[in-house]
Amino acid sequence: MSKPGPSKRLGTIVMLGPWWGPPYLAFSRSCANRGFAVHLLDVGSQPRPWKRYSSCLAGGGWIAASKIGTPEGIAAVHEFVRSVEADALFTLWDPYLFWLAENRSVFEPACKVMAPSLESLGLLASKQSQIDLALRVGFDVLPTWYLWAPEDYRKIPQCHFPVALRPDLPGAVKPEFKVVLARSPEDLRSFLQGIQSLERPVIAQPLRILPNLVVHGARSESGEILALQPFLVRRKFQMVSLSIRRADFPPGVEKCCRDFIQAAGLTGCFHYELLLSPLEDRAYYLEINTRLGGTTDKVTRLGFDEPGLSLAAFGLPIQTGTSFAALRGRTAVNKVRVLQHIVWALQGKLSELDYPAVSRVGHVGRSLLDLLAAEDSIFDCRDLRGSLGYYRELLRGETATTISSRITALHAPRTLNR
Repeated sequence: MSKPGPSKRLGTIVMLGPWWGPPYLAFSRSCANRGFAVHLLDVGSQPRPWKRYSSCLAGGGWIAASKIGTPEGIAAVHEFVRSVEADALFTLWDPYLFWLAENRSVFEPACKVMAPSLESLGLLASKQSQIDLALRVGFDVLPTWYLWAPEDYRKIPQCHFPVALRPDLPGAVKPEFKVVLARSPEDLRSFLQGIQSLERPVIAQPLRILPNLVVHGARSESGEILALQPFLVRRKFQMVSLSIRRADFPPGVEKCCRDFIQAAGLTGCFHYELLLSPLEDRAYYLEINTRLGGTTDKVTRLGFDEPGLSLAAFGLPIQTGTSFAALRGRTAVNKVRVLQHIVWALQGKLSELDYPAVSRVGHVGRSLLDLLAAEDSIFDCRDLRGSLGYYRELLRGETATTISSRITALHAPRTLNR
């Protein structure tokens, strides 16, 4: 596990947003290890004790969720940043990235806003815009249809079912959803008929039962790509990565990743979600996230210090700390999530979206092996408070999905009006 970080204090960083365990733990630990004091500016309906989240936090504060997106909210964030003499302001929630990018001039140059430009965020907010750019730079993309009305189910030939459905923009469809599977034209028509309002299209692509390839990287403000590393998602659970390990690029994919990032002008850390077809030795573009995310803790545990790269991308001084060595051939998992996967498998609650498509016994056996042999991405004996605090949140149901849904409900309309 990690050793004590450098004693010299390099600066102060404020993290804005409700605590999301895995990526915020990875970010706090890496920054503290590199000599930064990290303060959490929590967002919610009432103050919560910041000390319970991690021993790597140096301080904390609170802002009411109702103030996010308002001039009063920016003033409150600025006052907190000023009070702790912060050198940088960080978040990993998409609506907050837009908000901070819009108000960058309030904080800079005294405090660096660790967010991509508003132009890049606007371009990549739409999955349709992402797909258009992916095609222009040469990515392979699955057959794609954009659906606006119930009768649009006729656009998709029978041979392409089942199809996976995603919204073009979070919050642009009511009721909201992340991914829905339509097994037949009748299923698709029924789903489209149930949509109450639609500001952007529903995107449909054929369901391919394949592993994911997640490509993590970072690009500096000067336009230099600091790192680009692919990781194979060998197992998926509840539509997110369950286990992950370092991998190699299929032919041509690294160039596409580089060309896409340069064309988008993206600054900071990012990660691509690709669908890997081993038999074809090719990867299909799914989406890009312009921030840290749900695999940050796992890739950091495998030696890819994404939080440290984020600091470097925005020009913050980096004092070398002690980070995990690059682990090739090793697998990283969140072992509490693996235990949840075992419970779901035993209860027969898994679906075809839980990869790979094996028997109930096969799922349980693979998870038991991961419990014994894989690297745990959460537990750190030097941050027992953070490790145990995350387990407590998970048992209470405070997952990224539930937090994200509340954030989207509060702030998506403002994002969509840009």
